[in-house]
Amino acid sequence: MPMKKLGCLIMCIFILLLYACGPSGTETSPSYTDIQWNEIENNITKHIDRNTDSSYYYLNKGMQLNSTHPLSQSQKFFLYHHLGQHYTNTYQVDSAKKYVLKGMEVAKNEKQKKEYYKFVLQLAYAYNLEENTDSAIQYYKKAIDYYRKKNDTLNLALSLSSEASALMEKGLNEEALERLYEAEEYLTKTDMYLNLGATYENIASIIFELGHDSLNTTYYQKAIKAYKKEKDPTHLAGTYGNLGLYYKNRQLYDSALYYYEKAGKIAHRLNDQLTLARNHLNTGNIFDLLEKPEMARQEYEYSLEICKRENIPYGQYLNHINLGELYLKTGNKAQSLFHLEKAVQFHEQYEFDQFENVLFQLHTVEKDRGNPAKSLDYLERYCYYRDSMINQTKHKELMELRTRYETQKKEAEILGLKQEKQADKVTKAYLIIALASLAIIAMIVIFWSYRKRARTKQRTLKLEKDNQRKRDQMEKLRLEKQLQQEKAERYQLDLELKEQELVYQTLKQAGITHIYKSIKEKLSPFAHRLARKKDQEEFTKTLQDITHDVDQEPLSDFEEMFIQMHGEFYEKLLAINKDLSRSELQLCALLRMNLPSKEIANLLNLSTSTIDQRRHSIRKKLCLENHQNLISFLISL
Repeated sequence: MPMKKLGCLIMCIFILLLYACGPSGTETSPSYTDIQWNEIENNITKHIDRNTDSSYYYLNKGMQLNSTHPLSQSQKFFLYHHLGQHYTNTYQVDSAKKYVLKGMEVAKNEKQKKEYYKFVLQLAYAYNLEENTDSAIQYYKKAIDYYRKKNDTLNLALSLSSEASALMEKGLNEEALERLYEAEEYLTKTDMYLNLGATYENIASIIFELGHDSLNTTYYQKAIKAYKKEKDPTHLAGTYGNLGLYYKNRQLYDSALYYYEKAGKIAHRLNDQLTLARNHLNTGNIFDLLEKPEMARQEYEYSLEICKRENIPYGQYLNHINLGELYLKTGNKAQSLFHLEKAVQFHEQYEFDQFENVLFQLHTVEKDRGNPAKSLDYLERYCYYRDSMINQTKHKELMELRTRYETQKKEAEILGLKQEKQADKVTKAYLIIALASLAIIAMIVIFWSYRKRARTKQRTLKLEKDNQRKRDQMEKLRLEKQLQQEKAERYQLDLELKEQELVYQTLKQAGITHIYKSIKEKLSPFAHRLARKKDQEEFTKTLQDITHDVDQEPLSDFEEMFIQMHGEFYEKLLAINKDLSRSELQLCALLRMNLPSKEIANLLNLSTSTIDQRRHSIRKKLCLENHQNLISFLISL
């Protein structure tokens, strides 16, 4: 090669080296008005937990300032953090996640791990608010791993407590208890008594659910001491209320009333109307259980009056339900109907929970008042609402699974792009080194270098083909596995929908049968009042034609369809204990469908106490331990 051409080649190579290794440009820090930002920052800090409207106003001003004078890194962290906090305080979860993810992106780009994991905790809390507990637990674990490595015991304790709350919502109480015990160990070495008290309360709640009653009050008393040290009467009143609920559940009503009274005194002193309303409601429940209807009515009406005055829709809704049920028990059907219809109005406006109970009570009231058409209408609405709630739950679970899958897919794509970018950087570096080497020893090994590059290219192409073939095979296996999983999920969903339809039809048939029986019982005596025997016979025949299905057993079709769907269920039960009677097998089938005792009692025309006795008898015959749940055991068969 002529020396002139070689010199040009060397010059080009060094120019490339200078371009590749030189600075990529400098960033200029945009200016902004310090006075404006300081005012905004101070007002955000002042109003974030007190006044949502004011906090939103100043947060919006911060965003406007950022659009005209881009903020610094620390200022963006502050702004995005408090935007996330504002939207979680107002339960606008999608908006909260939007700004938390922005903060995470800034922290990640700037390699600020400490700030990044603060946003990770915020994101986990947002997922917890929207009841996406799987995603919440995933992000809590990331934060826990980071703080554990950094030996940051304070943030580790807060992360463990937060993850425990998500685990409790998912029903993983034993795992949650482990996290809380570890958090307790760290928090007892600090002066964060508010967090320590909340941890003690969560431990007490889980211990109660696990059946360790002897330790339950111990942790509630620890929580009370922590809140007293913090001088926080609001949380102290809440703990007294929880103790009242605990003693109420244990049927120790005197103790429950004692702690409700203590909570009420603090709430009255603080003018905490919400706690007062809740206290009267809980006290009314206890008087109702003690069969003191007049005292219960007074407490419910006190609570209702406060809720009306303070405009607390959910409190009004619950009090109307309780008053409706109370008046139904005492035989005042008109007042019962009034309050239950008020509850319907609140549900139509706010879509509160427990609405299926309202519809069922209305069905009972109208049936007792002798209005079979309205009674049947409420029963059908009850069945429809209950089925729609089940379908919504299943749909939500499917959407959560789909969201999780899309999130994982997106993360995999981002990881792939990063790997490709890194590979490009490495390839570029190798190319620059190869070119520099070529410039130095071009005259000696130019031909050898050409051959070497050619062989390297061939090997690279072969390796890429092999890798592509492996990726195609892995993708094929992944798609096959996904199709199998979706097929299994569709099968499970079809089975659950059939079970829901079976329950609906059985309840509907039972309701119709009860109505027919009522009609027959009320009209039969009128046959003997007719003067002519022929009229009596025609009346009796007509009545039999109308109520031809009165003697039909509502469970016969249910049992036949249930055996088709779960053919081996009875056989498995009889294999455990062959002495199970047919009525006990039927009750097991109804429990397997997750029906509450009140509906089962209505189906079998029995009292709820009789159903409870039979459930106890079945537990004995199946040799179940105290901690084992009967329904969970039957579903697992």
